Amino acid sequence: MRHVEGEHRFGVGEQLGPVRCGGDHFFALGGNSLVATRAVARLSAALGTRVPVRALFDRPVVADLAAGIVPGGYDTAERPELRAVERGDFIPLSLAQLRMWVLNRIDPESPAYNIPFALHLRGSLDVPALAQAVQDVLERHEGLRTRYPADGPDAQPFQQILPVTEALPHGLQVEHSTVGVLDRIAELATTGFDVTAEAPVRIRLFRGSEVIGKYHDLWHVAHSFRSIRSTG
Repeated sequence: MRHVEGEHRFGVGEQLGPVRCGGDHFFALGGNSLVATRAVARLSAALGTRVPVRALFDRPVVADLAAGIVPGGYDTAERPELRAVERGDFIPLSLAQLRMWVLNRIDPESPAYNIPFALHLRGSLDVPALAQAVQDVLERHEGLRTRYPADGPDAQPFQQILPVTEALPHGLQVEHSTVGVLDRIAELATTGFDVTAEAPVRIRLFRGSEVIGKYHDLWHVAHSFRSIRSTG
């Protein structure tokens, strides 16, 4: 048990910093579902078994979790290794994507499936770092840079995954304005996407000044979150 508890402390420490003792509560230390996934993956690898994420939610105290883990007690069936594969030029649409494609063809200008998201930031902002973060997100999530042309075999729509430079050709665009920002945001939020021709995302950073200090509004609009999730 000491071995198991020690491994768990090390796994949590990898994600959150040093864990002080077996009585530490994972979520009190700042853990969340994403960090929990990483922590149990580390534990599983160290113990040669599979510790489900649910176990950490059921027993968030380190000592309690250690007491409940029996190496080999969980499903240890080997899973095939995940490998990157080469994809052909024609990647068919998922059912969710096909549904969105049909609705978009009926009314390409409709903003009904737009999902706007805004952040109001105060103080100093490292704009180049934010621009790089936006690039990293687009690189990681192919769904944000995938369009659905309809010129595949037999005129069937297909997934066309764009490089980041084409999905967001101008990078993080910065607009400087002290007036009319809300109108500009409304315009971005209510403009539809043609999913056959463009990536389903647009992002702007508005910069201005007020008496109370500098402000930044980061405005992001994604089209059809369901479609994005279906592609990972």
